[in-house]
Amino acid sequence: MLKPNKIQLIFFFSIVIPIGAIVFFPFNRQDDVIKIILSVATFLFGIFVAFSISDRNTRMEKIRSNDSDERSNLVSVYNLSKNLGKKNTEKIKKIIDEYLMAILDYSIWDFYKTENQFNNLFDFVMSIKIKDDPKSEVILSRLSDIRLSRGETAEIINERLSKFEWGITIFSCLVILACL
Repeated sequence: MLKPNKIQLIFFFSIVIPIGAIVFFPFNRQDDVIKIILSVATFLFGIFVAFSISDRNTRMEKIRSNDSDERSNLVSVYNLSKNLGKKNTEKIKKIIDEYLMAILDYSIWDFYKTENQFNNLFDFVMSIKIKDDPKSEVILSRLSDIRLSRGETAEIINERLSKFEWGITIFSCLVILACL
């Protein structure tokens, strides 16, 4: 997250200085060339921003999908745990509740901080695993699916716009502002 001072500096360097340069040092005005440059820059800027927005929306949909998969697998784990005895079912229910509360307590950027609560659930199920019990194997399979969803979600959350993408966006804006 950018700090307010950095945001002010970025704003200053990307907008105020180019506009000041244009006002105080006017260019030779060739209207046709400027119109062509403005048209091309605006078109390319629009395409680039549209692709960036589309990519961000795709990432958000993937996060929602992973979250949905994770929650449905947690419900499956709870329902399957009913076959492992009332005591184990209550303990699994409590651990799942703690895990879900931890997810709600943190922002999306702090998703990794919920790893301990998930590991508590995984460790507890491993401790009660009965040899050759197909139900406990299914529970472990569901927990593995949750771990995969968590990994994908964490990776998507950590993706940022690259410096190159920011550079192109700012450069395009500057070209458009200069032409205007």
